[in-house]
Amino acid sequence: DALIYRTTMFNFYTNGDGVSSNSNSLIEYIDFSGTTFVNLSSVFKINNLTHLKELNLSNATVSTATDMSYFLDGCTVLEKLNMSNFKAPLVTTLSKFFNGNTGIKEVNFSGAEFNSLTIMFNMIGSTIERVDMSNFKAPLVTALSSLFRECSHLTSVNLTGVNFNSVVTMDRLFNSSPLIEEIDMTWFKPNNTSTYDYGNMFNGCTGLRTIYASEDWNVSHISSDTNMFNGCTNLVGGSGVSYSSGNINSTYATTDKYLTFER
Repeated sequence: DALIYRTTMFNFYTNGDGVSSNSNSLIEYIDFSGTTFVNLSSVFKINNLTHLKELNLSNATVSTATDMSYFLDGCTVLEKLNMSNFKAPLVTTLSKFFNGNTGIKEVNFSGAEFNSLTIMFNMIGSTIERVDMSNFKAPLVTALSSLFRECSHLTSVNLTGVNFNSVVTMDRLFNSSPLIEEIDMTWFKPNNTSTYDYGNMFNGCTGLRTIYASEDWNVSHISSDTNMFNGCTNLVGGSGVSYSSGNINSTYATTDKYLTFER
C-alpha cells in the first residue's frame, strides 16, 4: 500500500552519505508544507524515495542552502510538485532541478521567492505539461538559458507577475517545445543600457500561435538573435503578420510584426 507522510511521521535524513530507509521506498506522497529546513542538498536522492509521486513544499523555507541544482535527482516517478510560496533566500543556482525525473507533469512555483538566485539553466524537465510560475520572484537572475528547452509535453506556462528584472540572457528559453501555443512575455521590459541574447529563444516551437509582449519590449541592444523564431510556423502577430521562414530574427520581435500587445 502507498504510504502518506508528514514531516514528523518518519525518519527523513537531511544529510549523510547515501543513508536510506527501506520503508521510504514505498512513499508516494509527502507533505512538508510550512516546514523550515536548514539544508536540502540531495535530500531526496539519499532517502531512497523511488516511488514518490507527489511532493508538497508549499510555504516551506530553506534557510542556509545556496545550491538546489539536481534537487529532485532520484525521484524518478514524481508527477506533481507544489512549491508555491517556497522561500530560499540564499540559493543562487537551480540548474537541472528535475534531473533524472521521467514522470513529472505538473509544477507549481507560484509566489516562490529566490532573492539571491542568479542561474536557472535548464531547470524544467522534459515531461512537464503545466507550469505555474506566477508571481515567482528572482530579481537577481540574469540568465534563463534553456529554462523550458526541449519540454516536449509542455502545453501551459503561467508567468504572470514574475520578477526577472535583471534577465539579459534568454537563449533557447523555449527551444524545441512544440506543444505550447501561447506565451506571455509581458513581464519582460528590457532597458536601454543592457545587451540581450535572444538566440534560438523560440526555435522549434511549431505549435506556438501567440506571444504576448509589453510596449516596453525593444530590440535595440542585441548580442545574439540567431534563429529566434525559426520553425514557429503557426505564429501570428497581433497585427496579423504571419510567420515567414525568411524572417526569423529579432527584427520581427515587435508588436507590429510577430508579437501581440499585452492583454
